[in-house]
Amino acid sequence: MQALPSYNPKTEAKKGIWDRIRISVRAERVLEERSPEATQLFEKVVIERGGSESDKKRLSELWTELSFGVLELPNEEVFDIKRVAVDVPAYARIFESVKCSVCGEDVMEPRVRMKDGKPVCIPCASQEYYQLAGDGISIKQEDFDEKKNA
Repeated sequence: MQALPSYNPKTEAKKGIWDRIRISVRAERVLEERSPEATQLFEKVVIERGGSESDKKRLSELWTELSFGVLELPNEEVFDIKRVAVDVPAYARIFESVKCSVCGEDVMEPRVRMKDGKPVCIPCASQEYYQLAGDGISIKQEDFDEKKNA
């Protein structure tokens, strides 16, 4: 059986405050303990992209029950909460914005490209760029003339 979706731990820290906490969700354990049926249906309907309409309806019902049930649980059953030491990084540098001479969008200065002596954004420069989508990271390239005429 493929694992249920994992939820990335979150470490919360604010500059000037030295107490930090790390929170991670015990989703898989909570689901498997509270509803093996929901776990199996999740595998079938969501992960395998299968199941009948009645499976989908039943999963929706179970998910609703589980969601409200989790709200009643003590935090310790749902989350791992730990105090941790974290080095908080310096503030990020703020760059000036530059208008793309083709589409007019503001572009962070280090991302500006020059085309025919004018500042343009990466898509208008017809350069490749990375795009994060539901299926992962892919390389994209827009045609300069297509965007100009859009």
